[in-house]
Amino acid sequence: MVKQEMEQTILYNHLVKELELFFKEVGFEKAVIGISGGIDSAVVAALSVAALGKENVTGIFMPASHTSQESSKLAKDLAQSLNITLKTMNIRHMEQYFVEECASSFREDWNPIPNVAEENIQARLRMVTLYAYANKNNCLVVNTSNMTEALLGYGTMYGDVTGSISPLGRVGKLMVYRLANYINRKKLIIPQEIIDRQPTAELSDGQTDEGSLGSTYAILDPLTAYVFYEMAYSNASFITSSGSFNPDMTEIDDKYGKIFPSVVAMEAVVRMKKNAFKMLQCPPPIVLPENLKWWEMYPEFHAEFKAK
Repeated sequence: MVKQEMEQTILYNHLVKELELFFKEVGFEKAVIGISGGIDSAVVAALSVAALGKENVTGIFMPASHTSQESSKLAKDLAQSLNITLKTMNIRHMEQYFVEECASSFREDWNPIPNVAEENIQARLRMVTLYAYANKNNCLVVNTSNMTEALLGYGTMYGDVTGSISPLGRVGKLMVYRLANYINRKKLIIPQEIIDRQPTAELSDGQTDEGSLGSTYAILDPLTAYVFYEMAYSNASFITSSGSFNPDMTEIDDKYGKIFPSVVAMEAVVRMKKNAFKMLQCPPPIVLPENLKWWEMYPEFHAEFKAK
């Protein structure tokens, strides 16, 4: 437990320091963050306040067609706890108008049955909103995506995966939760309801992130980190000019079958392969500090990872 707290301290201090340094290097003082009422944006907002000061951080809550009242409440609770300005811009009408215009303009090429197109419109309208505010107020958009979802392509290009810097770009979903609890170690800063709620992008009614991903973060986070660092990143084959990622698929079961369910492992690696091109267009991540090994963030699999 003491070692885990040490690792969380190292990571937290590193993220805050690097975020502060980035803003100084590029000559900006203020940040704007899309606040959703979820865990990722809550942790990023807390890191940004620690790095830049509460007076330099603005949150924007942007409800769309499927946004719940719970999300609205939690966004306000977080902003109050961090003592940052929270602005609300309802994008429902923009979303509906845009979809109607697409249907009118594209006609037979626009299937009226909602699918990923409508879901992605929400994410892209939010990013347009964030950048409009950023440009008017001389600030930078701080990305809120975590590494697990980025590796699996669970994000919208030119939408929620956009920004000037990604504090959680090398932090998996499980560690995001540990960071939230670390931030709360002395006093409640991130509302407990945010930590406890089921992760959802609220792209459709009843949608959950784990349901969309096809497995739990408890499996997907360490699995994707393992593949990235040991099979792809270390060989410099994950990110190339073409966005290709070409592991030897016949070795997947041998490498991961003893730790993870074989079918889930195979499906996750295939998904990583198909979505590798998205990583080329993600904002620069804050990489892990040299004194923190990636596998140290997964105590449940620590021995197995270290042995590999």
